[in-house]
Amino acid sequence: MTAPTLRAGGVIRAAFGPMRRAASGNVLMITHIAMALGRLGRGESQYGEDEIRRQLTLIAKEIERSGLLEEDRELIAGLV
Repeated sequence: MTAPTLRAGGVIRAAFGPMRRAASGNVLMITHIAMALGRLGRGESQYGEDEIRRQLTLIAKEIERSGLLEEDRELIAGLV
């Protein structure tokens, strides 16, 4: 039995993409997803760095278009 090679970017995309989409409009979830991605980005390894940046960019785009309060958008924007 063999398994396909697992890359960090693919794992991050598979884990955080659906959570990010489901959290749209939920300040608490979006905030914590951004914080988790930030922690991953500060790790010693550079694996998955492009995907982390991509997910944070998508969060930033989503909050720009959201109906969130300005204060909440600023809070989240400070994390991304």
